[in-house]
This record gives sequence, C-alpha cells and structure tokens, in this order.
Amino acid sequence: TESFAAQTFVCGDRSFEISLRRLRTYLPFALQLNAFTHEKYPGTEIPKRFASDVTILTDSAKIPFHISMNQPLRHGGMTFYQSSYGLTSSGKDLTVLQTVRNPGWLIPYLSVSLMSFGLLWHFGVSLFHFLNRRRKSTIAALALLFCFVPQSYSADSSSSPIWNSDELGNVPIQSGGRIIPIETLATSSLLQMRARREIALTDTEVIAFSKKPSTWTKEEAKKIAEELPDLNDIAKEALEKRPVRVEGKKIKAIDWMIEVCFRSHVARHLPTFRIDHPVVLKYVGKDPEKTKFASWFDVLKNIEAISKAAERSRKTPQADRDAEDRAILQLEAAAKQYALLSMTFIPGDLPPQIPPQKEYDAWLFSLGAAAEQMRKNGRTSEGAPKFDQELQENLKLLIERYREFAADGPIRIVPGVNNDRLAPWDNLGNAVLSVVSEPGKHRDALSADGTLTRYATFCQAWREGDDQTCAQVIGALYRAHAGTWTDRTDGEATFSRLQPFYWLLMVYVLAFLLVLWTWATGNDAPLSWAFALLISVFLLHTLALGYRMWLHERPPVTNLYSSGIFIAWGAVLLGIILEKIWKNGIGAAAAGISGFLSLIVAHNLGLSGEDNLESVRAVLDSNFWLSTHVTTVTLGYSATFVAGLVGAIHLWLRAFKSDYQEGEAVARAAYGILAFSLIMSFIGTMLGGIWADQSWGRFWGWDPKENGALLIVLWCAICLHARWGGLVKRDGLMQMLVFGNIVTSWSWFGTNLLGVGLHSYGFTESGFQWLCIFAASQLAIIALGWLPARANNLRNS
Repeated sequence: TESFAAQTFVCGDRSFEISLRRLRTYLPFALQLNAFTHEKYPGTEIPKRFASDVTILTDSAKIPFHISMNQPLRHGGMTFYQSSYGLTSSGKDLTVLQTVRNPGWLIPYLSVSLMSFGLLWHFGVSLFHFLNRRRKSTIAALALLFCFVPQSYSADSSSSPIWNSDELGNVPIQSGGRIIPIETLATSSLLQMRARREIALTDTEVIAFSKKPSTWTKEEAKKIAEELPDLNDIAKEALEKRPVRVEGKKIKAIDWMIEVCFRSHVARHLPTFRIDHPVVLKYVGKDPEKTKFASWFDVLKNIEAISKAAERSRKTPQADRDAEDRAILQLEAAAKQYALLSMTFIPGDLPPQIPPQKEYDAWLFSLGAAAEQMRKNGRTSEGAPKFDQELQENLKLLIERYREFAADGPIRIVPGVNNDRLAPWDNLGNAVLSVVSEPGKHRDALSADGTLTRYATFCQAWREGDDQTCAQVIGALYRAHAGTWTDRTDGEATFSRLQPFYWLLMVYVLAFLLVLWTWATGNDAPLSWAFALLISVFLLHTLALGYRMWLHERPPVTNLYSSGIFIAWGAVLLGIILEKIWKNGIGAAAAGISGFLSLIVAHNLGLSGEDNLESVRAVLDSNFWLSTHVTTVTLGYSATFVAGLVGAIHLWLRAFKSDYQEGEAVARAAYGILAFSLIMSFIGTMLGGIWADQSWGRFWGWDPKENGALLIVLWCAICLHARWGGLVKRDGLMQMLVFGNIVTSWSWFGTNLLGVGLHSYGFTESGFQWLCIFAASQLAIIALGWLPARANNLRNS
C-alpha cells in the first residue's frame, strides 16, 4: 500500500503514530498469490505473458483462478486485472492487480450494440433500395485463401557443382524472440545499414569484387587503385580464391552477409553504409559530391571522430537534435549492428590466416589440459585447482573473450535440446562456454557434427572456393536444425525473396494508367483490361496477405507495416465493387491509386529493417481482439481513403475534363463508401473501448491512437449531417471527403509521432515531412472545387 512514513507525536501522556495512506476497503474475501509468471520471448526483453495464479479465500471455500492480460478475475461485483508486478522486501513474488467496481459496466456494451445495430439497419435499408433500383446483382462471393502449406524445402544440394547461397538463407536461427531464417537476418541487417535489400556497385567495384585480381587488365587495375585505394593484398588474395558473388551490378543481402560473417577482410571494403548527411559523410572521409556510401574500412579508419561526434549528439536533448545529430547516431547504431553481425557465426575478430576451428581446438585443448592437471596435481590447500601460470592465463583470456560474445550477441544460432519454438537457443559465446558450464543443457556445438564446427567448416570452404563442401555442410546444418518451425522459416525465406507486395504495387500503377488511357481517348477497351487486371492482382494480394498471416500466425494487422498492406487490400476491394456497379472508371482508378499509395507506404516502412513479423507483446496478445477491433478499424481507414479518393477524382475531372458527365453517380458512390466508413470506424473504435475494458477495466482508457480513430468517426458523421442538412452540395461534400484523407492520415501516422501511448513509434523527421506533404496535396485538391467546372452540366452543382 502506498503511504508516507509514520510520524510520532505525544498528546498528553499518550504517544501516537500518524501516517497518510490510501483508503483501505476490506472485502468479504481474500486473494492469495500462489505463483506469478513473467514470460519473455527468448533472447529479448519483450514481454510475452504476465499472469497470476491466485486462490480466492472465503469463509466456506477456496477457489483457484488464473489472471492474465486480457483475462481478468470477476468476483463479488469486482474485477481484478493484471496490472504490474515486483518483489517483496523478502524477495518473494509480488503481483499488482488493478481493482474496479463498476455496477454500470454493461451500459457501454449495450450502447455500442444499439448504435451499431442502428447504423447497420439504417444504411442497410438504403443499400437494398439502391440495389433494387439498379436491378442487377452487385454481390460477389470472394474466396479468401488465407493460408496454404508450402512444399518443404530441401537444402541438400551437394550434387550441384555451384552452391546456391539461398540455401544458407533457409537455415533457422533465433532472433527477436522468434525463430527466423538467416535470409530474414541478412535482409533486415542490410536494410538497417543501407536502406536497400541489395548493394548496388559502381562499374569499378563490380570489376574489383566479382573478378579474380589475376584477370584484371592494366587499365582495370589502375582504376581500382585510384577508386579503391584501401583494397589491400589480404583482400586481393581472398578474392583470388573466391570473388564476391555479384548478380548484374548488385550483391544480394545473403551474399553480403556471408562475406560479413565469414570473410570480414573482404566485406570491410564493400560500400555497406548509406549516409545521406554531407557533414557525416566527411567524418568517414567521403566526398558528398561523389558518393553517399561508405565501407566498414572507412568507419574503422575514422572511428575516433565518429565516436566523439556521436557522444556529443547523445548528450544533446532529443528535442534539440538536428539532422546531423540524428545521422551520426544512426551511423553509430549501424556500425554496432555490423560489428555484432560479424561475430554471429564465428569469432569475427580472428586474423584471416587463423581458421575458426583452430581457435575452437585451442579452447578444447586448454580445457583438456586443465582437466588433466587437476587429475594429476589435485588441489591447493585452499581447495582451488592447481594450474600452471601459462595455462591459467590462456583459459582466462578465452573465457573472458567468449563471455563478451555471450553478452553482446543477440542472435542465437545453436538450438536447444528440445523442439519447442519458444525454447531459448544459444549464441556463439554461450554455446562455447556451455561445453563447461552446462554440457547437458544444449547440444554439443563443438562436436564433430556440432553447429559451431559446421559453421567453421563452411567458413573455411567458402574462403577456399569449395562449393561442394559448402553445399554438404549447409545441407547438414539445415537438417540438424529442422523442427516444428521448418515450414514457416522456409516460407518466410521464400516470401522475403519474392517481395510480392513490391511487385503488386507496380501492377496497381498499370491498372490506373489503363483507366487514364480510357479517359483520354474515350476507348473503353483499356478500362475493361484495367478491371480484369485489378481482379487478378487483388486475388494475388489476397493470397500474399493470407500467406503472411499463416507465417505470423496472427490476424492481418499487428503493426504499422501490416496496416499498410491491409489498408491497400480493403481499399482495392471497395474500388472493385464500385467499378462493378458503375463501370465508369472511377472505382478502378480509386483502386489503382489506393493500392499503389498504401503499398508504397508499407514498402518504405519495411526499409527501416525492423522485423515486420515481430513478436506480439503481452498486452496485445489476443488474436480475437486483433481480428475484431484492429481489423475493423483498419477497414474503416480503407473506406475513408477510398471515399476521399473518389472525391479527389471527381474534383479533378470536374475541373479539367470537358465531357465529364458522371457527377451524380460519383456522388452516390462516395456517399455509400462514406456510410460504410462510418459503420466500420464506429464499430471498430467502440470495440477498442471494450478491449480496454476487458484488459484494464477502463472503457475510455484510450491512448492517442484511439482518439485518432474517434476523429474519423466524428468527421464521417459531420460529412453526412452536412449533406443531409443542406449545408453543402455535391462538390462541397467531395471537398469534405478529401479533407477526410488528412484526418485519416493523422490517425494512421500522426498519433504515432507524438511519443506517447501504446501505438507510439517515436517522432521521425521524415515521417512528419511526408505527413505535411500529403496534407498539403489534399488541400490543393480541395481548392480545385472552387475552380469553374469545365462541363456545362456541372457548373451549377
């Protein structure tokens, strides 16, 4: 109980203590804590589960109950929610339960149900009247194939004379609390450092890294010496044995990561780091007029200056940091990520002439020698083992070295002894040390067929250009690490390589261009092609979305990236329905534009390198609420954007197309989409309140994200009432719908920039700039509504 320390005072001949504390309410029952559970995703601090096992003690019974996030205890007219935890002064578990007594808890539920039913009834009746007037069916049954089981991949390609590096990309590891393929690690790491999925090389770099130095012509060698003066003899000797794998003029993420992890003396010369700020480029010795990329070698040469600049920027308050501060801190973070990555599979700081297996042999030899000395010499009088000084120093150095690897390595490469997906794996340092500390806990990573031994063998084979051994070792690693996660890690690796949403956005652009062709020429054929193309690409979008859900084992929306994919899906579906009804190109154009823009947003969010299939935190770990509240709200976003796009297209055609005749039809379509948006946004937002009530006991205990969703509801209602009340006519309603795009974008992104709430992802300058640019573009479109209409029949609208 929170209280102030008691104070003693004397009154008369008596002594009293007084203390200020919270009011205590004594209940007719008691709660006894039996156990508290705080689970984290392995290898992270991300909470997976908070739970309290309690017993309700009454005069007549003892009732056990399990309280967890999203699963409160209701008893005696009160509700107990899992709120926090801690330790008592004696070191025992302590759980903090939030208690709510709310006799009227049912009223918000009934209110939401009544309002939702009323909205559905009102707009449903209007919809059926409209469909009857149209005298044609517009209802299509779309089968959403949300998952399919991929063919199991076999990584054993030892019969192939040239080893495919994608096979290493399918080998599973543990990172971010989940099991992922190495392909995901390679892609996300390169995105964090370069903001691209591959490294694009200059013509000179292509020659330098993809050809053996002995095959360089004199002119090529001279140019390489001028442009890559730091490419030393050690790197050239390595390239003579095996050049870097370059496809066209690019290095794939997995091939880049192989060089970083297994041939650091070559990788340090690759242009890995993207630096956009000219001052920071000068810190690494680069001319901003010539390039914006730097290598690890450039960073190491100037590490002292970079560290000092980063320290100054770190001391600057976050609100006062400028673009240079953010750029130098970003470079420092990328450099740390690179250093950690280079020590993931082998000790990355070994000289090229020392194979990793040689160090492991030295470790095992030292352990064996220590055991032999203990057997022969016994112990000192104090009970400590008797070692000679040299052996003691060797062991100390090796232990300290691998303890550093264990502490710094977030990526775990050695599976546990069981097949549980949530069982912790070991990183390089722990795997080496566990040979001594816990030999039975994990698989022996240093045995002849152990994980570390195989990675060391692969390293040596890769350096020597032995593709056959590479294939055999990686095939054996893949089979040894197979488990219940194999299908999904294989699927994730394939999904990462295909990048389906990137290619889909290009097709959406093509569909929109076909609509423009029809509007420009009056030829209806391109419009029919556009509609058929939209149907096809929508089905592919559905398959890709469903496949991603199967990989994640979650509903479609769990983070900002996935919201962009789902908003695109919902908007395209609504656009297809509009086009099916009206057949005037407006729906097809809205589908093409919304699909393209939303997937562009998702694509750029993906360039951050963050895990887009990340582990879901405990407070959000509810597939039911993610399927209802989050999905419904996101469909509301889709509908509001489509309504705004329809309004924008109307204003544009009204201002610039002399034969534009579809104003009334477009207005009715926009009205229907607006009504759907209001229904989805209202129901979804209210479901958020119910989720909050179920989780924390506060129906209105929202964060800014929910307030942003409420703004959409209010704006949709304002638009409808303004139209019903005659405050605006057709063009005025269209202008209001376009402004709805600004409201929706603020709810979607603006609230995330505030730095508070569950949905806060921190302020970013680029995010704020793009939000302002989008808002300005919508205001410009709104201004088109005040221009004279080109078509005579629209001038009095």
